[in-house]
Amino acid sequence: MNILAVDGVPVREAEKEKPVSTAAKVSALQAAGEDFEFYPTTDEILAAFADDLYEQAKTIADNDSSMGFRHRNEYFSEEKDEADTVSIGSILDVGAGDGRVFNAVKDKGPGLRFRVDYKYGIEIAHTQSDDLIRKGVFIIGRDFFQTTLIDKRYSVIFSNPPYSVYREWVLRLLRESAFGLLYLVLPVRWENSKEIKGELKRLDYKTIGEYDFTHGDRAARARVNLVRVSNKAKEYEDHHGYKRKAYTKYDPFERWIEEHIGGFDGLSEEKVTDYEEEKRFLILKRDSTVEQLVDDYAAEMNGLLEGFKAIARLPGHVLASLKLDRNSMIQTIKDNIAALKTRYWRLAFEKINAITERLTYDTRRELLESMEKFRTLDFNAGNIRSIVIWIIEHYNEYTKEQTVDIFYKLTGPDYMKAYKSNTHWDKDTWRYTGYEGKYPKGKPERYILDYRFVAKALTYHYGNRYIHANKKESVVDDLIVVLRSLGADISSLEGVNAAITQTLQSVNFYNHAKQKTETALECRFYMNGNVHLKVNQALMTKFNVDVARILGWVRGPADIAEEFEMGEKEAADLWDN
Repeated sequence: MNILAVDGVPVREAEKEKPVSTAAKVSALQAAGEDFEFYPTTDEILAAFADDLYEQAKTIADNDSSMGFRHRNEYFSEEKDEADTVSIGSILDVGAGDGRVFNAVKDKGPGLRFRVDYKYGIEIAHTQSDDLIRKGVFIIGRDFFQTTLIDKRYSVIFSNPPYSVYREWVLRLLRESAFGLLYLVLPVRWENSKEIKGELKRLDYKTIGEYDFTHGDRAARARVNLVRVSNKAKEYEDHHGYKRKAYTKYDPFERWIEEHIGGFDGLSEEKVTDYEEEKRFLILKRDSTVEQLVDDYAAEMNGLLEGFKAIARLPGHVLASLKLDRNSMIQTIKDNIAALKTRYWRLAFEKINAITERLTYDTRRELLESMEKFRTLDFNAGNIRSIVIWIIEHYNEYTKEQTVDIFYKLTGPDYMKAYKSNTHWDKDTWRYTGYEGKYPKGKPERYILDYRFVAKALTYHYGNRYIHANKKESVVDDLIVVLRSLGADISSLEGVNAAITQTLQSVNFYNHAKQKTETALECRFYMNGNVHLKVNQALMTKFNVDVARILGWVRGPADIAEEFEMGEKEAADLWDN
């Protein structure tokens, strides 16, 4: 299982997307052995899908805001032409292919009809799924039949399934997915399936039209229907007397629990409390490889579900005596599954070199906490690959912010030099109170950090803050990440240990210009929580210049030459790099 193969993927500058023909895409898939019945949805079908989605989403949004749709009138063009805009919370394309479904509903400037908050995909072909990630689509799974759906909900799901397995594919979507609207491209014979018709009884559905692939990008003789599936609705009058629709909310998770674990019948109405085993988990897994974590997760998830199955087999009066109720048990199962996934993702973020070498601790934490996907994303090799590619492709978005963040964390009044061009600055009483002797005006507006300084060692303070029992993460680790982002060739094997105090530690890098190994930094940690640092002067200059560029303190090589007191050629080289 080559999870980390994508670590070698280069970080690319943003570039204009170049169109690729379907024939070329098919050839690439065939060469990679990944042509899994890739028959792209035709423009005719996509146009019908977009038109119907537009009308249906407006109707739902005007009646039920909880389905993930919003509707409003906005003005876009210079002529102030009014355009009804539909905002869609999330779209999942199952079998996303080359992403053309997302193009059918993407923002298109004047006359804009759609806004999409989150785009998700499931795609088994690495050639296409990796490309989708680069286009901003979050891949929640590779193999559809191995991707958990029951704990997720989407505003819109679209799927053009492989026709050889369309029946099993559609039944799984109907039984295990929660949606506001579901669109399916199905061979016309689908109406002969009693099982599909049986699942559709609890839903509303309509055939939008009949189409073929005769003139498609990849021609085929198949005739298909575009079918829209939606939740049943009942009309009612609101308190103003307006007629509204209330939509049923189907919970596939609850159905799955009843079918695979049990119904928890005859339980009391009192809730149970959940439990937290974070500390035990981190200690137990601290030395595990990523591959081992994937296997452990699968075993632990299976054990968790088997445990709940055992509880469900207890007699109703025993469960009642334990003061367990059905709703709380279902919620407890949901919470435990979500917590298990989050714990493993959190630990993986600390173990994968492609992540730790590119992101500081705070960036990793903020990214993990902000990404709602991790609550439901399965922890497996395919999804780890997707996350790594996502981070590599969006690396430049994080670099600037974390570079400035570490600059400010290392800033101290005794280790900074004001720019020559600082003619005035405001009094700063937040951080520099008491240092009026050195900086009577407070913190300078623009300044350079010295290559020798003292800083607070630890970057975060809260319970269970150490991922590794024997190694404390520190601001030095984050500085190493930033130096790498500036081009310093620091091996992933290089690092420091904040738990070791009073001892000089050093980190090396390979200087390609001089073709030799040099010291990137030296540090010594102390019991008072401080770290004394000495950074390679050339690297520190590059760090200072990069911060100055990001914050707009310098506008070109001339400013660098003046403020940093260096030659024009050196300043030009720093500006260009």
